[in-house]
Formats: sequence, C-alpha cells, structure tokens
Amino acid sequence: MTSQLNVKPGEMDRMGYVSKEATLHGRPVRYIRIFDPSIIPGGARVIGDYDFLGSQYWHSVLFEGHVERSSSIYLVDRRPPSRLSIPSKVQYDV
Repeated sequence: MTSQLNVKPGEMDRMGYVSKEATLHGRPVRYIRIFDPSIIPGGARVIGDYDFLGSQYWHSVLFEGHVERSSSIYLVDRRPPSRLSIPSKVQYDV
C-alpha cells in the first residue's frame, strides 16, 4: 500500500478500518473502508461499524474496497484530489 497508493508508513499507523461480510457477484467477500480517525470528532471510538462510517463520516474515508476469500485486496482511493498523485484503483495480492 505504501508504494502503489503513495501512503507513508507513519500515515498507515494512524488509519482505522471497518469491515463487513457480504457477497459480490455471488462470491463471499469482506467489504472494507480505511479512514482517517483524526478528522472525526471523538476519533475512531465513535465509529460503530461499516455502514455507520459510510452514512455519518463519509468524508473521513481514504480507501474502500473488498477482500476476496483468496486474500486478494481491491481498493479504490477516496482521498481528496489535492492529496492524490495519480487516481488509483489497485489490486493487491497477499
């Protein structure tokens, strides 16, 4: 994530994430949202779950996507344009 999405290791340490089990095209996946808790009043402790983050604090979402059962990770960069170097949609194989 550090090289393909231009995220520094120190920034990664400060990020939070939420997830939920779902199906995508008939396959079981885990939807994930990676967010910046520093811009949420009360920080990460006020985030209840995946849907709550998306409905109440969408502006804090940095990346979102899903994890396949095979451990492949698909992320879309949701950072504001001023922080992007190149718009990205990246697949990670773990």
